Amino acid sequence: MAKTLYLHVGHGKTGSSYIQSILSTHRQRILGNLGINYPVVESDRSSEGKISSGNGAIFLRDPGNPEHVDCGSGDGSVLYSSEFLFAVQKNWLNRQVIDQLLTKFDCINVLIFIRNPDEMLSSAYQQSVKRGGYTDTIEKYSETFNFFRDVEIFLKKLDQLPGIHPTVYNYSFGRSRVASLLSKWLGSNEVLDVSFPPINRSLTYAEIALQREINVFFGKSGDLVADELCERLPELRSDVIRPNRDAWLAFRAKNLPTIQEINNLVPLAERLAFEEELDRAKPMQATLDVAQIQVIAQSLFGKLVRKA
Repeated sequence: MAKTLYLHVGHGKTGSSYIQSILSTHRQRILGNLGINYPVVESDRSSEGKISSGNGAIFLRDPGNPEHVDCGSGDGSVLYSSEFLFAVQKNWLNRQVIDQLLTKFDCINVLIFIRNPDEMLSSAYQQSVKRGGYTDTIEKYSETFNFFRDVEIFLKKLDQLPGIHPTVYNYSFGRSRVASLLSKWLGSNEVLDVSFPPINRSLTYAEIALQREINVFFGKSGDLVADELCERLPELRSDVIRPNRDAWLAFRAKNLPTIQEINNLVPLAERLAFEEELDRAKPMQATLDVAQIQVIAQSLFGKLVRKA
């Protein structure tokens, strides 16, 4: 059996925490049935249905060292999963590192989920507010959102480097198929899945508005409110945040050439697509229910009291 290095790289906002909860929960089954070692990080809580960064930090400590990457897997294969593998691609996705890895592994299988531009803009904006301390509008955010250029560069590198076998799926075409696609990629005859509530959900319009104002005063402070809301109210339906029409048209025009380049590199069925039109019929309403207010009060005021 070929000794394979499996790398799930994200990218961001494509169900990575969910995937990592599957890998962590079924770690022993994946090792026993498939001969694939999924090294664990001591702080990882993905098997409990919590937000996770995966185990990619282990790989990234010394990606050009095949013995380190192998992590004691013996004759078996090894698997790493982290959005950081995409975010810091320059640290490992080059000819020198890949050639070193191929002295130990017969092949390198890379799994990447991509996402349609309008969805990705909305989700990335929310994440920037939630975790990055962003305080401005989605219209302003869209002006400098050049994420798809990184996707294009990554896919072109995968295409050019020897020994790499990329698999690309479009997350926008059905979140319900992620578990089956992951299992297929691993070579499992059974679908590996978990039944946790949604992990790392997006925010509602009111939660976004509140977190933005908190960021104005405290800077990067998602731990004060947003993280607690997502973890304690995982089933709450989030809102899709869209820019106004002028900003959307500018975003589409700026990114269209890059999207076309990406589509030349992925299977026809997985190609990216812009929305045909934006629905502007209903203005967003900023409302909080009792459960949200309780979480905000308990989290925010509790932490402020402890800091005082």
